Amino acid sequence: MISTVKINNLIAVLIVLCGVSCKTEISVVAETDNVFKNSTYTAVKYKLSPTGSWTTSQSNHTLIVDNIRDLNKTVVAEDSWGGKAGDYSSNVKFGTPGFFRVGKVGPRWVFINPDNGMDIIHGTQDVSPGTGSDFNNLFANNAAWSVETGNLLIQNGLNCISTSTVSDIKSNLLNPGLKKMAYTEILYMVQRYAWRKYPNWFKQNVDNPLCLMWESKYLQYVDSVAKAECALVKDDVYFLGYQLDNELGFYSTNATPGVYGIDINAFMAFAPTTSTYIFANNFLKQRGVTISTVTSADNEAFRDSVVNYFYRVTTAAIRKYDPNHLILGSRLNGLSMSDEVTLRACAKYCDVVSVNYYGHWDPDPVYMDNLRKFTNDKPFMVTEFYIKADSAYYNSVKFDNLDGGGWIVETQKDRGCFYQNFCIKLLKAQNCVGWLHFKYGDALSTRSPRYTNKGIISPKYEPYINFLKYVKQLNTNVYNIADYIDK
Repeated sequence: MISTVKINNLIAVLIVLCGVSCKTEISVVAETDNVFKNSTYTAVKYKLSPTGSWTTSQSNHTLIVDNIRDLNKTVVAEDSWGGKAGDYSSNVKFGTPGFFRVGKVGPRWVFINPDNGMDIIHGTQDVSPGTGSDFNNLFANNAAWSVETGNLLIQNGLNCISTSTVSDIKSNLLNPGLKKMAYTEILYMVQRYAWRKYPNWFKQNVDNPLCLMWESKYLQYVDSVAKAECALVKDDVYFLGYQLDNELGFYSTNATPGVYGIDINAFMAFAPTTSTYIFANNFLKQRGVTISTVTSADNEAFRDSVVNYFYRVTTAAIRKYDPNHLILGSRLNGLSMSDEVTLRACAKYCDVVSVNYYGHWDPDPVYMDNLRKFTNDKPFMVTEFYIKADSAYYNSVKFDNLDGGGWIVETQKDRGCFYQNFCIKLLKAQNCVGWLHFKYGDALSTRSPRYTNKGIISPKYEPYINFLKYVKQLNTNVYNIADYIDK
């Protein structure tokens, strides 16, 4: 058995000997991994930020499709949804016939698509037409863009998108050739309320919109949003399900007044006449304590009450108007995605738990175990993950790559290695029903040179070919890899 220290030392020596551009490969057996035994692992250099130092400390067991020993790469028969063809209707655990449902095939949680095929979602998000000269020089109109984009997505094995484009463009995206594309949407059922009602107060990731849920108009707002959104998709078989919101502050280690997180002190900091204060004060009275005598146990009970209220109210509103579609959690991130209180509440009210996963090269095995335990083996999907290439340019100006939580690698090929490794390790967790890579296009900020390399296409709408060939290879082998793991 080779120690981790010796492996790391070997990688370091090989990098020095081979030079900066060398991608080292080492044939080892992962000490705790009996699934991919005797496979070949690759070390990929990465850094945590544009000004950080290159390292391979987490990436020296990167696994790509070509290096999985004895993997059967025979093309799997897929249905029009990009699912494994066959009748898996008997495997359904919950959901409405004729729409996307959730099922279990052997030890593996999966989606069951409207044609009863077995579906593991592998998609991208924020798929929408652009503006400006780069877009206008290439596309006569939005419809022309949507036809080309739909074909690009299908050609690279993607089977789901998030989009809110108008219906005639959406039709081209969802029906490329003879294929069908599932889609999903984020409702922002708390954040949008805060944005609209308190535009001068609410600052995302600073102020916590959850404290506004006890206002008299909030329940009316949730009902109106659910009614309007459900009316658009209730009978749409292409619609995968609803994402309730994005990256809410259910848990924070510094949840003080005016700071993201749930803490009874923050709620009590509101004016005594506000619904937020009244709710918190009534909670203290029921517990028989005051703000000066509240304990950590009291605060955890308070947080549990707030978290459960969010999921109960929002899911009830959706199910009131749409009994057909799945509810896909609220895209947990940071400390919230590891918090037992939050995960239990999400699993209780939602059909699938969703997490935005950053800060790791591999999905953390300890986290995967806790996720399964805290949710009582509820299926989950990853609704954001990505990595950026240091070699990305726009009009000869290097991207600053400052936005977002994704780390940085050297090349588009290295982005592809990260994508394959991360998704392979997600498949190893048999309760993962899929992922949405973040995202379709590179991110544009107000800075200069402004761009961050997140997309599958460049700001000039040119596909990142060296990235996408790895994306396609992984996506077209999803079911082979799942079978390899499950055998």
